[in-house]
Amino acid sequence: MATVGASKPANQVEQAVCVHRCSGRDTEQARVLSWESLNADLLELIADRVLYSDLLHYVWFRAVCKQWRAATPCPLGRGVVDQRFHPRQWMMFPEGNGLHPGHTALGGYIRFLNIYTGIFIRVHLPCFEDHSVLDCPDGLLLQRKKDTAICLRHPFTGDVAEFPPLASLCLYMSKFGVFLNGPYDLRLRMVHAAVTVHVGGSITIMLALSHAERMAYVSTGEKHWTHTSWMMTGMRTALPFRGSLYMVRS
Repeated sequence: MATVGASKPANQVEQAVCVHRCSGRDTEQARVLSWESLNADLLELIADRVLYSDLLHYVWFRAVCKQWRAATPCPLGRGVVDQRFHPRQWMMFPEGNGLHPGHTALGGYIRFLNIYTGIFIRVHLPCFEDHSVLDCPDGLLLQRKKDTAICLRHPFTGDVAEFPPLASLCLYMSKFGVFLNGPYDLRLRMVHAAVTVHVGGSITIMLALSHAERMAYVSTGEKHWTHTSWMMTGMRTALPFRGSLYMVRS
C-alpha cells in the first residue's frame, strides 16, 4: 500500500514536468513565430533605420528569416540607382607596400574599412584586372576601364552604371587653352568626385580636376563630359557631401 501511495505523487510530478516542458516549447515557438510575423509597418520602420545606420547591418537584418527578406527591398540591382544603398560608411582600404588593387598577391580581393566601426571586410573584385580607381564617392568605386568607359560600381552588389570616357574632355578643354596629353594626362587622373541620383533614376557625376583647376560633369545617357569655362584653385581639398563638392581654403 505504501508503494502504491508513493507512486501517485511521482506520477503527478512527472506529469507536471511534462506539462511544463510542453508549455516551454509552446512559449518558445510562439516567441519565434511572433518575430517572423512582425507587423509589416513596424518591420519596414526598423529596416529603414537599420539601413540608415549601415548597409552591412541591413544585409544581416534581411538574413534573419525568409519573411523579413521578402518584406524588405533587395539591394541587388539597386545599389547604384538607389542612394539608400550607397555604402557611405565604407572606403576602399589602401594596402600600401605596392599592393595596388588588382595586384596578383591580393588574389582578386580588396579590403574595405568601415570608418565608423573600424570593421574590415574582404570583397572579391576581379574587375581590377583591367580597371583602375579614380575616386570612391559615397563608398562607390569610380573606375576607368582603360580608355573605353568610366563606370560607377557598387563594391558589394556589383551593380554598375557606365559613362563616356574622359578622352572626350581633351577636345573640349583645348578650346579653352588647356591642352592635355591624351586621356591619361595627370590632370585627368587627380580627381575628386560627387554623385547625385535623380528622381527618375538618372545619375550625375561631378569631378573636380585638381591639376586642371576645373570642374567636369556628365549624366547617364550623355555621350561626352562637359567642363566649366571658369577655373578654381584649391580643388585638391574637395570633399563630397550629398552630391556636392566642398573645398577648404586657408
